[in-house]
Order: sequence, then C-alpha cells, then structure tokens
Amino acid sequence: TGRCKFFVDLHAHATKRGCFCYANALPTYQEQIENMLYPRLIAVNNPHFDFGGCVFSEKAMESKDKNGQSKEGCSRVGIYRATNMVHCITVECNYNGGRVVGPKAPAATTDGRASPGENWRGAPPKFNQDILKQVGKDLLVAALDLEEANPWSRLPNCNQKSLEEMREWLSSRLITTEPYRGQLLADKQALKEEAMRLAKERNDEVKK
Repeated sequence: TGRCKFFVDLHAHATKRGCFCYANALPTYQEQIENMLYPRLIAVNNPHFDFGGCVFSEKAMESKDKNGQSKEGCSRVGIYRATNMVHCITVECNYNGGRVVGPKAPAATTDGRASPGENWRGAPPKFNQDILKQVGKDLLVAALDLEEANPWSRLPNCNQKSLEEMREWLSSRLITTEPYRGQLLADKQALKEEAMRLAKERNDEVKK
C-alpha cells in the first residue's frame, strides 16, 4: 500500500440520480476525515459530482445487494480490509442525469489553459459522454489536490480555502455522527485539560 493511495471502482447507476460515491466507514475520526476529503475535492473540481449524495456509512459496508450478496465482498470494502487503504471508493454515475449542479470555482492561476469556473443556472442537464469523461478526469485532479501537487488548484477560491480548512469543515460534520462524536469530544476535552495544565505551570513559574 505504500505505492498505491487510491482505489476507485467506477459504476453506472439506474436509480439514485447524479454522480456520487460509496465509501467506507473507518474506525477513527482522523481516518474518516481523510476518507471524506477525497470525495469533497472531487466535488470542488466537478459540478456534477454530488458530495451531499455520497454515502460513508458502516451499514453500506455490510448490507446486501438485490441479489443477496453481502457488500463485504465488494471491491472497495475488500481492498480496505486487505490493505487499510483510506481512499477506497465506488463512484456511481446515473444513466440519465443528476439532481444538483454545484458551483465550480475558478482555478487559482493566471494561466489561460485552466478551464474557467462555472455557476450553472436552470435544471441539471442530462448526462452525456463529455460530462462523464470530465468526472473521470476530475477524479485525478482531486487526487492532485489531495497530494498538494495541483498547480491549477481551485481550492483557494472555494469556501474552504485550504486542505486544513476543509478538514475542519468535515470535522464539524462528523460531530453529529457516532462513533466519531465521542472521539472528537474526548480529544477536545484532552486539549482543554492540557491547555489548563500548561497555564497552571506558567502561573506557578511566575509566582516563583
């Protein structure tokens, strides 16, 4: 796994609208934030990828499909179980179209070769080859963003302007979800107690 960081399984979907992903529910909130970060970056780069439609639940790892087969045997779950690779996702694109079109921020560059930002107006379009090809391309662009290797990144022009800000935003979403809520609150309490201990030590030094 040292040489492979991303596993992406590409599927077509007949029922749920849009482009979205199924991802795994990882044991710690730190891992889950990194797990969610990649799909969030895909949505930053592609207005047709619906982050709000993505599924990160343990139930989705263990449920059975329409043929009665457990998803424990699906590729993203199997690869994760075998390797502990964080970024294992199944990308699903509807045959017809999406339910939303998100904003696409302009790239943080003056290079005219970068594609412009977009703000779609009107009903979501029907999916065609060009849209689906662009989704595939932006899976790779998002990986470059995650590795901080994208010279034309759109991230500085988004609501969360850096990976750290995006991690904080994802953390705020996890605070309502168990088991991550308990983990996050415990860590916040530990940080608070450590700050109080350091403050007490400084006060004791001043009194000396």
